[in-house]
Amino acid sequence: AQAAGIVERLRAQLAAAPRTLESGGAQVPVTISGGVAEAQKGEDLAALVARADQGLYEAKRAGRNRLLLWEQGRLVPVAAACPLRCPSAARPGACCSR
Repeated sequence: AQAAGIVERLRAQLAAAPRTLESGGAQVPVTISGGVAEAQKGEDLAALVARADQGLYEAKRAGRNRLLLWEQGRLVPVAAACPLRCPSAARPGACCSR
């Protein structure tokens, strides 16, 4: 879940200061979409990567510019999975333990 918090902060910062790239004469917005999965007991690397990939493709299907996290066997938006933000100056905005 710590990785999800880091990537979510990057995604939110990019969304707050939009960037575009030129492609074929058109301006294309740059966003971050992704899937995050934490290794489960007994799970091999291929299964872990497959779950993360599933999250990435679902994030793209859902409209892009979002991060989905596997939590309790289902994909949830990172913001919903981590409603508590640390007030600590050392980790501002980081996900706190529940």
